[in-house]
Formats: sequence, C-alpha cells, structure tokens
Amino acid sequence: MLNSQKLTSKTPRQILEMTTAEKLSFLNSFDLVISDLDGVLWTEAGIIPNAGDGFNALKLGGKKVIFVTNNSVRSPKDYISKFSDAGVDFNPEEMVHPLTSIIDYLNITKFEGPIYCIANEVFKKAIKDAGFNVIEDQSKVFPESFTELGKYIFDKEKPNAVIVDVDFNLSGPKLMRAHQYLTRNPDCKYIVGATDKILPIRPGVQVMGPGCFQDALTQAVNRTPIALGKPGFELSNL
Repeated sequence: MLNSQKLTSKTPRQILEMTTAEKLSFLNSFDLVISDLDGVLWTEAGIIPNAGDGFNALKLGGKKVIFVTNNSVRSPKDYISKFSDAGVDFNPEEMVHPLTSIIDYLNITKFEGPIYCIANEVFKKAIKDAGFNVIEDQSKVFPESFTELGKYIFDKEKPNAVIVDVDFNLSGPKLMRAHQYLTRNPDCKYIVGATDKILPIRPGVQVMGPGCFQDALTQAVNRTPIALGKPGFELSNL
C-alpha cells in the first residue's frame, strides 16, 4: 500500500503550515484565481473579515482575479457597493454574472425575437435595457379552472428563447407556459442562468434553488438547456 504521506503533490496542504519557501512556490505555480463571492467575501450575516485584503494582496502580487457568481438577485451594479464594503479593489470586468453572460451570449449569437423570461424583475429589466424584447408576464393567482389556466399557457406569443433563472415568484403555470413555448417551437432556445439545486442561507439553513425547477422543465421538454451560469460548459466559451 502507498504511504499517503508521500503523496504531497496531490494531497491538500494547509497553507499556514507551509514554510516560506513552500508558500512562494505555491503562489508562483498559478497566474489566475477564480473565486465565488457568497461565502468567500461575505455571507448573509455580513462581510467576512480580512477576505478583501487577501484578494487585494493577490492582485498586488500580479495575479489575475475573476469573481464568478450565480446570485443574480443582485444586479452587476449592485455588486459594486458590496465589493466596496468588503474593501476589494474591484473592476466590473472582473466579475462573471449569469445576467451579463446571457446578454453576451445573445449578442454574440446575434439573437433576434421575443424572449420569455422566468426571472426576477431586475434580471428582466436588464435584458430589456440591453435591447431585447421580453414578453410581459406577471405573477398571478389562477382560479382552479383548466379553462382559465389554458388561456394563460396556450397563448399566442411565439418566443425565440426561454430564459430561466432565479424567480422568487416562480409558479407551476409559468413553467407550463415555458413548456408550451419550447415544445411548440424546436428552434426556440432554452437558456438557464443559475442552476444551483440548493441555496445555503446561513449555517444549517438551506432552501431549494432554481436548478430543481429547471430540472422539471428540462425533463418535460426532453432538451438540454444552454447553461450560462457556473458550472455550465457553455459559460467557458464566452
């Protein structure tokens, strides 16, 4: 049997236990740092002490830092103040956000046509502000009637894309409507942002994430979505 103590190149090391020479060797072994935000720079309870100083030190050491988040409840502009509170020297181009990734994708592919968007209002407004046509849709309570439900899900809109991200007011009828759009038109793009199935709120508290509901829609339409949030493969192509 191999001695696990000899597998130093593959065994995680606690950086505080390294010698100065080992730390320098480690820092010289990479040029790019890709980091999450929630749980790294801050939590729901507030800013994590000294986390910002660590990223600033990496930048001063010549490292390129990219922040990647799936939290699209905040707009990219909202993050500027969060980075300021954390004391991070931040450039908006250093952040990858589902909203900006989706807009980039739509622009790169020269997308045209209506979009049905299941997401929060900040997200939908940003898509509109980027010059795209978003089908108006408001959360509503339906009477327990297939007739009334049918009027909503079997409408006459013909979107060329369905986008699904975080929507605190997500409902069965919205998913049914998206299902109809995607099955009626095989060329309708199916795009998702954040795909997390579980969202940690604070230690010991988690809630279902958008990925759970996307899975239901994906199974119903029997199609693989274009995933532009982490860890989506398509994100790496932008």
